[in-house]
Amino acid sequence: MAVLARYVSLPTAHSIIKLARARTGATERRLDHGQLRAMLDPIERNLRLFLSDVRKAEACRKELDAVVRERRDAVALRPVLVAVHVEEDIVRARAEARTLAASMGFTPTGQTRLVTAVSELARNIVQYAGEGQIQITPTAAPSIEVVARDRGPGISNLAQIFDGTYKSKLGMGMGLRGVKRLADHFDVQTAVGRGTTVSFQLAVM
Repeated sequence: MAVLARYVSLPTAHSIIKLARARTGATERRLDHGQLRAMLDPIERNLRLFLSDVRKAEACRKELDAVVRERRDAVALRPVLVAVHVEEDIVRARAEARTLAASMGFTPTGQTRLVTAVSELARNIVQYAGEGQIQITPTAAPSIEVVARDRGPGISNLAQIFDGTYKSKLGMGMGLRGVKRLADHFDVQTAVGRGTTVSFQLAVM
């Protein structure tokens, strides 16, 4: 609001934001980064209806972009740690991943990719290790890094899992292979009797 009010009157700024909210369906009082970013184009289009000076309109858009980036960077300082023991924890890990992805400006497709990968890792922990944790960390790239750790039995046939020659009754291997396909960067560290650490990174998309 303060940025717009430097280029148009305060009532006009209120009207522009109200129209942008309606256009994007952003009805909440406090908006996350994804909602703010979605509003930028409608704000700029409406601004140009009231502001004939193209250069001023462009300058306003640059300032608004900077504000949204600052909001995203503030979010990026807060990682999320989810303890995983039971099925309900899988749901919680999914929800935390989606909330963080949305606040960083991931598209719905990007959010789905992240949530799917986190869900697979959380389910593996519940089914095979019994307990573990998933840490979801925003980075300055911008991207989200996920690390899933457990102290379960470890994986003795990792190569077979990734070449597709091993499938268990519970689907072990499909989950890990699926996460690898979804991720921009992927790594597994495992040892029999010492547990498994799976990490992957997904850039904002």
